Amino acid sequence: MELENARGPALSIGILALIIITWTLAGHGTVETVLDRPAVDIWYPWAGETGDAFRELVDIFNESRDDLYIRVLYAPNDLSASQKFFLSVAGGVPPEIVFVDGPQVAEWAERNAIMDVSALAEAAGLSGDDFWGPCWGQVNYRGSVYAIPYAADPNFALFWNREAFRRAGLDADSPPATIAQLDDYARRLTTFEGRSLRTIGFIPWAADMANCLYTFGWIFGGRFYDYDNDLITCDEPEIGAALSWMLSYADWLDVTRISTFSQAYGARERNPFYVGDLAMMMGTTATLRDIERYMPDLDFSLAPMPVLNEGDEPVVWMGGWCLGIPRGAKRPELAFEFIKWVCTSPEGTLSLARVTGSFPAFRNSPAYEEAAADPRRRVFLDMLDTARYQRPVMPVQAKYTGELRRAADHAMYRRNTVEAGLAEARERTQAELDRVLGAYR
Repeated sequence: MELENARGPALSIGILALIIITWTLAGHGTVETVLDRPAVDIWYPWAGETGDAFRELVDIFNESRDDLYIRVLYAPNDLSASQKFFLSVAGGVPPEIVFVDGPQVAEWAERNAIMDVSALAEAAGLSGDDFWGPCWGQVNYRGSVYAIPYAADPNFALFWNREAFRRAGLDADSPPATIAQLDDYARRLTTFEGRSLRTIGFIPWAADMANCLYTFGWIFGGRFYDYDNDLITCDEPEIGAALSWMLSYADWLDVTRISTFSQAYGARERNPFYVGDLAMMMGTTATLRDIERYMPDLDFSLAPMPVLNEGDEPVVWMGGWCLGIPRGAKRPELAFEFIKWVCTSPEGTLSLARVTGSFPAFRNSPAYEEAAADPRRRVFLDMLDTARYQRPVMPVQAKYTGELRRAADHAMYRRNTVEAGLAEARERTQAELDRVLGAYR
């Protein structure tokens, strides 16, 4: 007898049982107390400094309450491999709370891995008006709420090096406002040493190929998904035009030279933008935190991304983690107590912002009063107000992202055309979507 997993090979019940027994013997998946308080388990996905910050956030909660104790366990998570979590659900011993990335919510809901929390949210008086629109959009699937938004990640801002602008004879206070101006600035900011690149004005895919394609696809007028008919639409002409434009930089500068340039920078603190060799880049609030940590004296500014035509509305889309309650969780009401605190209370959301540096998804957090006082964070705050997009809310987001990345990479290295690659991405993702929608119903 085997348990089939939608993202990997079938796993024998014997292996599953061994994992479940190990988990239970470790003291998890059982009803117990800590410090005479009921204990609730949460799995979090971050190692390193980000994980340290989240544990500090949980400590603040545990020190402030005498009626509930949150226990944390590090459990890596990505869009395509969350086997341990699915096994815990299948075995009946999941944690009470799990972090779920925004694009995962629909898939996990379709697989019946996380609970519909609509009733808990309604009882708590929570609705879409309490959260930034795209954050709430990510957790709603087919009319139900399957998670509560935790953080808001507006994508993307354009960061530019003011000194590089001045050296190129550009106004350091005036970023490019349109794609045509971005191209012009990029050429003026790019320099060579012999046949090698010395500085680069801009690399359109440097912030992750798929996420950049979503960004420019929307800027060029694409949709990516037809919600009314469950259809993948990544081969729309507008998205093809966006990808062709992105890859024009690979043709201009030569993709091999760009790769050689990028490989010269290793550690996180050696980002070429931080050291002045990349004049403009796409970035997030995490980029801002890194610059403040690793290069606090860098002379830079940031603004919303350029638009296609003068007068167009800025394109801002939202990502961000959410908190879900796994199917089979023993005490969902207690789990929701922590979720409400960290995602919606003044104390919890302010602590989230101060400790982790992230923006809360909760619109009315006092953290935004502090953000408004910082001119650079104010840019992201203004972007939150204009955000209208999120990656397509459907249950094969990981597949879609991978296929978009594959199509772009193949076109970049001339193994396929842009049009053929995007058509293949549509066909392959549509086939998987049809299979999943059929399999889990």
